Amino acid sequence: AIMVEQGYDMAVTNIDAVFYSLAINNVFIAPLINALLALGEELGWRGYLLPKLQEHMDSWKAVLLAALGWGLCRMPVAMLGFSYGEGYPGFPFWGMLARLLYCLVVGVFLGYLTVRVRSALPAALASGAITAFEPMGGYLSLDGGNPFLGPTSTGVLGGFFWIVTAGICLWWMIR
Repeated sequence: AIMVEQGYDMAVTNIDAVFYSLAINNVFIAPLINALLALGEELGWRGYLLPKLQEHMDSWKAVLLAALGWGLCRMPVAMLGFSYGEGYPGFPFWGMLARLLYCLVVGVFLGYLTVRVRSALPAALASGAITAFEPMGGYLSLDGGNPFLGPTSTGVLGGFFWIVTAGICLWWMIR
């Protein structure tokens, strides 16, 4: 549906070629480019702030606090309609809350990587890869999906994987 909206004639477009080119781009190229763009942010949040917080509290608490701060700073993006659009009930409140939750759980994963490796570089690469794969669920759905609910990983339902991942990372840090 997204491709039809962009003017592609699906009768003559080789959908397999489009899918494979997206997959190659999202696996090999986009994560590296996005990692370069995410490096400054990751050096700030997880390279600088996280170790400073760890000086005053347990690592898992520091990871949660840094992730919460990251999420709060990204809430205005959802308020402007960038993350989930504007056409859902409860705009912009529910989008801001969903963005906060998404950043919290992804931030826990990125913080866990940083704590385990003692470097923000893997978090930057992971952030680049996550950004590259965020829209894939929408590309693979018949109608593009609902950005607020899913199937993209930023949606409430599509983001369930990140909730489970964050829970596992926190459990590993606490035990």
